[in-house]
Amino acid sequence: MYISLSQILSNSFIAKDPDLKNTEIFHRKMLTIRVIRVMLYSGGEEVQRTELVRKLKKDGWNIAPGGKHGMATHPTKPGKIPIPNGSAIKDTTARGILKAAGLI
Repeated sequence: MYISLSQILSNSFIAKDPDLKNTEIFHRKMLTIRVIRVMLYSGGEEVQRTELVRKLKKDGWNIAPGGKHGMATHPTKPGKIPIPNGSAIKDTTARGILKAAGLI
């Protein structure tokens, strides 16, 4: 059974064979699909740290320097958000930081 990349990402191949869900083959294919998804999404694009810090500062966050991570704090919002040092931050990490800051 040939499965295209778009079918892997949408799980649409499962609808074509309803008996597939109860077999060991199904579980092996699902594991393979999870591995492929991790491989596809882990190599995402990178965001410049300066761009991320600029967005946080525009919302009122203060960035304190640190060793491996800087700490972002806000005068009215609770919690601290670690910001990795380095010139580039993975896209998924940047989204997590912006989500924690309440910007997305």
